Amino acid sequence: MPASVSAQLRMCDGLEVVLSEVGERIALLHGSLARRKRTSARIDELADYLRRLASLQPVSLAPLQALADAVIAEAQAGEPLRFLYASPSDPSRFAAAHSLTVAQVLARLLIDDTEWQAQLQLAIMAALVHDVGMTRVPASLLLTQGPLDSEQRRLIEKHATVAEAMLTTLWPGGGWPVEAATCHHERNDGTGYPLGHQQINLSSIVRLIAVCDVYAALCAARPHRAAFDTRTALTETLMLAEREYLDKASAERLLRLSFYPVGSAVELNDGAVGLVIATHRDSPGMAHPDRPIVHLAIDAEGQPLDWPTVVDLLEHTDRSILRSLSAAERRAVLGNRYPLV
Repeated sequence: MPASVSAQLRMCDGLEVVLSEVGERIALLHGSLARRKRTSARIDELADYLRRLASLQPVSLAPLQALADAVIAEAQAGEPLRFLYASPSDPSRFAAAHSLTVAQVLARLLIDDTEWQAQLQLAIMAALVHDVGMTRVPASLLLTQGPLDSEQRRLIEKHATVAEAMLTTLWPGGGWPVEAATCHHERNDGTGYPLGHQQINLSSIVRLIAVCDVYAALCAARPHRAAFDTRTALTETLMLAEREYLDKASAERLLRLSFYPVGSAVELNDGAVGLVIATHRDSPGMAHPDRPIVHLAIDAEGQPLDWPTVVDLLEHTDRSILRSLSAAERRAVLGNRYPLV
């Protein structure tokens, strides 16, 4: 230590700044770890619930209601949309991770819809169990990396057929929650499965869950392909609707998420990197899905920003999003300051 008391005090001031920064980093890491544990536990909880449904064991609606309420609360709080993944080696966890993502997407599309407020919990519950039939698909089939033959496709398509019997414990009288599980692969042009129903036969919520199902699946990795970035996934979903494969009005509701949902890490056209913190949900017709509000973390020179800098791309027309970052890129560029949620 320096002999001078004043020098010692200045050094202590510097140490306090360093320790404060270290404390903030540790808090971020602890928060990220807690969220990951909570997410993993949630997947395990839903996977176990789906297994019990698939084996026709008696189950209560209460755990499903609690999980739906948690998903709704996160949507209301504006928390990041997380695209979850679990290995197909465990079909129940695979189905649970996908179904949780579908439920997250659906919650964000319905959260401000006055027509659905009274049945919002039920809609999210339906999304959480819509893929229960996938628990019966052999893991070896889900892990297939090449094209499926006709027999393999028939085996996978059976997951929609068997779902009805699995859900009678929850909804003995049937209704659209059961229809969502049995018909979310039906298509407007009649080319879907298992029955080849057309649009006139499907309720609006089933058509919307079908759209969320496709979008969520595209945003997650599969054994035969990498995950699509969110802009590509949304564009692909809209194109399927244009070809009368999905319901067009339902697909267009995805624009409320923007091309880059809250929580996305993005690179701007000047080289800056940031996180999407909000979208312009109330703009007419959601006319600007490519111009959300971004919290910059890295400046155009590649240097971390010490002070929060928020850019509304709808106002700063000279700046735009060049691309979204993959999970690996986010870890490399932002991992120390902004751990993956």
